Amino acid sequence: MPNTEGGLDLGVEGLDRVLGRVVPPYVTVIAGYPGSGKTSLASTVCYKATLAGRKCLYVTFQEDRERFLKFTSSIGLKLADAEAANLFRFIRLPIALSVEEAIDVVSRELTRDGYSVVVVDSVNALLEAVGADSSRRAWLVNFFYNVTQATGSLCILIAELPFGSERIELGSIEFVADAVILLKHRVEGGFLVRIAEVRKVRGAPIYLAEVPFTISSSGVVFWSPPILEGVPSEGPQLELPCTLLRGVLNHLHRGMVINLLHPPEGDTANLYGVLLGTLLANNLRVHFISYKYPPELLREFITYWLTTLGLSLEEAEHLLGRYVKVSSINPFSLSPSELVARELSLLKSGNCDAVVFHGVELGEAFASSSGQLGDFLRGLFNELLYLKHGGYLVVRMGKYLSEEVYSATCSVADVVIKPTYVVKDVGDVEVRTFISRRNRVPYVASQEELLECVRETGESLRTLLRRYDSEGKRT
Repeated sequence: MPNTEGGLDLGVEGLDRVLGRVVPPYVTVIAGYPGSGKTSLASTVCYKATLAGRKCLYVTFQEDRERFLKFTSSIGLKLADAEAANLFRFIRLPIALSVEEAIDVVSRELTRDGYSVVVVDSVNALLEAVGADSSRRAWLVNFFYNVTQATGSLCILIAELPFGSERIELGSIEFVADAVILLKHRVEGGFLVRIAEVRKVRGAPIYLAEVPFTISSSGVVFWSPPILEGVPSEGPQLELPCTLLRGVLNHLHRGMVINLLHPPEGDTANLYGVLLGTLLANNLRVHFISYKYPPELLREFITYWLTTLGLSLEEAEHLLGRYVKVSSINPFSLSPSELVARELSLLKSGNCDAVVFHGVELGEAFASSSGQLGDFLRGLFNELLYLKHGGYLVVRMGKYLSEEVYSATCSVADVVIKPTYVVKDVGDVEVRTFISRRNRVPYVASQEELLECVRETGESLRTLLRRYDSEGKRT
């Protein structure tokens, strides 16, 4: 019997968070239409088990071995290697076999070796063979239940659904199963989105009825969106580098959300520099995620923003290299839920303290024009709560689009900074900056006050650089 004491993870990113830690014996039904991803999901679980040194048995009535190994290899599952290491076994049973003969083959194989995962693809072939005979159906159900109990394994039963139907109708198998997952797809925002509907999970609360998933180069990945029941507390206090911000905002906390919304006709580089300088002056490692520019171009912009604070190019590049990581995502290449999951995946591997989302107006414009602003706001709020829970300070940089979008996105922000251009005379434009923190009186800063803040922030960063040079390490 395989050693699964304490349970095991399925190894499918996102799905483990939905199902929780699986404690064998455990029966899972994966149902869906042809081509919905059933074989891909079961094979991913199987392969990830072999990577952990556990054995997997794959029993099929449909797949040819060579074709199966070629397909799974195309999505990054090297089951041929696992087979060579005696961790994976593939058995194809002829459809002409009776149910009793098929069960006998499986039983003998299970008693011959200790498998942690057993996949049957698909259970429909056996159910069709017994037909409406209730006693034989009951016997078949008892076999899967008892063999899982006896071997202490995870048993995955793949079930085919006819097109257009969402009713599984497997009878008693659904009742003995510990988890039932229905795979389907739909069009969301112009994209074909694969959806896993979690119908049953024994021993774990179902807080998500539907979870998007993709079939990637590393198998199946579930994009389980973050949802927290409560509102997390704010993190440690952060100091502000200039008199203007200290007077208006007093201080910041990690876990806060800052909206910096500049006019659609132009950027305000020195404000970007002040905000970035504030993060760096507090020794925060920052991950920029841009929806508009490739990483190399955004790095040039960030370097320029820092030089507006009076830093030399060398000093700016030093800070950029030490504290800043840059990534880019095309927001229109993913569904909204996939986009959130991709962002969190980037941050998980980035070892950062703050995240700056650059070009946020792109997603906001689409949500507003398509009438999906409410759905967008709900997803954004859940993501921000998740980041607050992780202790991240979040900055959302973008353009002001409309009063409706502005009001919606400001409702989830703790601090709002919004510069405007005031034309005083021909060729004479002055910047005035609206600054607001929740539960404090807003303030409109003059251009002179902003420039003084720029100077003070630059001096704070030079102090940081001198301290680093003198100590030879990050303080």
